[in-house]
Amino acid sequence: MRKGLRWLLVAVAFAGVLWATEPYRVVFETIDCNGETGLATVEIERIYKIEPGDCTMPGQPGVHIKKMLVKNDKGSFDIFTLPPKEAEEVMKQVKAFMKAKLKSLEQSQSIIVEH
Repeated sequence: MRKGLRWLLVAVAFAGVLWATEPYRVVFETIDCNGETGLATVEIERIYKIEPGDCTMPGQPGVHIKKMLVKNDKGSFDIFTLPPKEAEEVMKQVKAFMKAKLKSLEQSQSIIVEH
C-alpha cells in the first residue's frame, strides 16, 4: 500500500512539473468583418501587437475591429481579429502576466544566463 501511495505522489508531482512548464495561454473571442465569431487560444508571450483592423464591427459603423499579430514558428505572424472589448481584455491579461513574471524574477534567487 505504501509503495502505491509513493508512486501516486511521484506521478502527481511529475504532472505538476509538466503543467508548470507549459506556456501560459490566453483564450479570446474572434470576429471577422462579416460578423462570424469564434474562439482562439494563443501563447501569451507570442502576442506581438494589437492594432486597428481593416474593417468596422458589423452594425457599429466607426468602431474598428482589432487585429492581433501573433508570432508563429515560421518567422511570420498569424493574424486574429477581435472585437474591441475583447482586445482590451487580452491586453489586460498580457499586462497582468508580464507584471507577475517581473515580480517572479525580482523575488527569485536564480541567475539568468544568456547565450
